[in-house]
Amino acid sequence: SYTPQICATFGGIPMEGPVSWTYIEGIINTLTSDGRMRVFRTDIDINITKIFVEILEGEREYLEKLQFFIEGFHKPIISMLNDKKLEIVSSTSIFANAKVILQANRIFLENLEKTISDFCLVWPSTPLIANIFMGMKEIMLAYKEYAHSYPAALATLEKLMKKSQKFNGMITKKSSDSNFFEILSSPNVRILTYANKMESLKQIVPPPHPDAPMLDEILHFLNEQKEVVKKVTKLGNDQSVTDSFRICQLLDPKPEGLVQPGRTLLKEGQVYEFTKGKLKERYFYLFSDCLVIALPVKKSKNKFLDLIHLKNASIDPREDYSSWEFPKEALDKIEGIFQFHSSTFSCVYFADNLETKREWVRTFNSVFESI
Repeated sequence: SYTPQICATFGGIPMEGPVSWTYIEGIINTLTSDGRMRVFRTDIDINITKIFVEILEGEREYLEKLQFFIEGFHKPIISMLNDKKLEIVSSTSIFANAKVILQANRIFLENLEKTISDFCLVWPSTPLIANIFMGMKEIMLAYKEYAHSYPAALATLEKLMKKSQKFNGMITKKSSDSNFFEILSSPNVRILTYANKMESLKQIVPPPHPDAPMLDEILHFLNEQKEVVKKVTKLGNDQSVTDSFRICQLLDPKPEGLVQPGRTLLKEGQVYEFTKGKLKERYFYLFSDCLVIALPVKKSKNKFLDLIHLKNASIDPREDYSSWEFPKEALDKIEGIFQFHSSTFSCVYFADNLETKREWVRTFNSVFESI
């Protein structure tokens, strides 16, 4: 555990236990109410301390995620990548850098803990964080390599899941207990958090404050890394990888290349495909850039049929099909009819009713407009 047991006296009140903002805020309120408030002289001091403690609290949780990844996933993944029988050749830098980042951030956390301990004992000054973050500059290369190799790592894991039923079962089981892909993306997400917290700090720190001179330099290297993360991993939606991974687990066989960062599930549901004069049950998984078509299977995984990229695709929602001939079972669903066209595939589909059809058409059109 990365939760320290800090013993200190804060404003004459003994502190025994993990430091958190809720804990400190409670003491501040007590000191303020009985007139003993001497630690914080202004609201600025309180806000600076709040940002510091929030970073500290988040760091503990972040390192627990990294530790869980290293202990639970790192060894079996590396072992499988070294298995020549699987014939998987891919960069493993993301896994190597995870260990480097874990070690560096342990030191970062220790410095945070020491600073907050000193702050509780030596006041009235607010805790200083800029010097601690300057030390982070040295490990930005590891973070940058982690972000750059993130898409390749996802592709590698997808191949491993397809090649090995045992590995697929392990990932699926452990992900049900703790979201594996959330943990895998945590270094990328953490960089965004650091940059946002430092930006908030810069907005409230007055020029005479000891942290002020270094904040511009810290923000420069953090924002550089932030842009790398956003560009490479498309972290506009942190749920995206979880979406594609979840659907991948529901299909058999597993679609090649489905698990991707930035690929968000927008809508799913049953439709009916008009083929060879009959209606066939189908299941749509509509993502932000592709459509997965499956055959519904009761009491089992849906059968994967096709993955269609939606660039240059279109929907024809016209209402008049009077010249068409349909089987009797289609007439009950005639209001739900629409045509789907792509560069490789065209077909007529039926939704259950007019409203469901309109929902599909709206969602498809939103995808076409965004691509």
